[in-house]
Amino acid sequence: MVVKCIFRYLRGTTNQALFFCGSNIALYGYVDVDMVVDKDNKMSTSGYVLIVGGINSSWVSKLQIIVLLSTTKVDYVASTQASKEIIWLQRFMDKFGMKQEMAMLYSDN
Repeated sequence: MVVKCIFRYLRGTTNQALFFCGSNIALYGYVDVDMVVDKDNKMSTSGYVLIVGGINSSWVSKLQIIVLLSTTKVDYVASTQASKEIIWLQRFMDKFGMKQEMAMLYSDN
């Protein structure tokens, strides 16, 4: 049933596309952490959103796979995951010849 809905969506949006213009495409992201949401496992939730040229390109919100006792360490883990995704996006964009400005990652700490 879900696959059928996906194919209907794709068939109805064949005339739509994302269009990036300009010589420099801004790449930036926001990262945030919610400390120890899962009381049973003592794990924190981390999330980030990455924006390319003003368009949300990817986002993640999930439990961290390790238990940390410091809010600073929890933020480091979340920022590292977002940074790895930014590096991947930069390399992906370079393959298509899209030059971007220096990527910025904003955190609440």
